[in-house]
Order: sequence, then structure tokens, then C-alpha cells
Amino acid sequence: MERLTIRLGEKDRLYISGYYGRDKLGLSDLFGLDWGNATGTLRWNHQINSKMFSNTSFIFSDYNYNININTFG
Repeated sequence: MERLTIRLGEKDRLYISGYYGRDKLGLSDLFGLDWGNATGTLRWNHQINSKMFSNTSFIFSDYNYNININTFG
């Protein structure tokens, strides 16, 4: 996971984070599993006053999987 925080001003911050992962499990050419995730988040935090703040988030998520079962006939 990667994270980045950017201070835009006295009351504003931008947070950026992302993750990419891929897993593989296989038994030769007979059986295989392949799956992974990619995510990203962009969040803007604004402090309205000493007791109140707001968060606005944009979120991306992508989950993929593949199952291979080979049969010999």
C-alpha cells in the first residue's frame, strides 16, 4: 500500500492511497487460480472549525479472478 498526504492550506489536506496485488496458485497445467485487487482512494479533508470537518472521497476498486480447469479427452 502506498500513501501520500498533501497539505493544501491551513484547513485543507489531500490524502492519496493505492494498492495493487496479484496472487497465483497453480498445479502445472491441470488446475490454476489467478486473482488480484487494485484499489485507489483520493480523500479531501476540510476543517470547517475547531469542532467540525468534512471528508469527500473518491474510491476505485477492481477485483479480478480466473479459474482454469483443463480436462484431457
